[in-house]
Amino acid sequence: MATFQYSPLHALLRDIRLLILHGAPLDLRDSVLEMSIVKTRLGNPVTYRALSYTWGDPEPNYLVRLNGEQLKVRKNLHEALLHFRPHGGELKLWVDAACL
Repeated sequence: MATFQYSPLHALLRDIRLLILHGAPLDLRDSVLEMSIVKTRLGNPVTYRALSYTWGDPEPNYLVRLNGEQLKVRKNLHEALLHFRPHGGELKLWVDAACL
């Protein structure tokens, strides 16, 4: 599996990235986290939640799937994403560790 590569943002257009955290059925709550990343512009009518942190082990040792490719994240982000992952549907997030 390939490692995720970010595409550049357009600062003049005020682009930001958002994570789409895909839900999992109750019996698959411990499955690999599946996410997509999308670009949007500040000021667009998009509802999302922000998650920012600096605590915990600085090494990104937990694999998630982002747009079908691997991305390593820190333990505390992985645990937060597992906690917030919906049972179905999706959740839009801006996460500094993954969206910057």
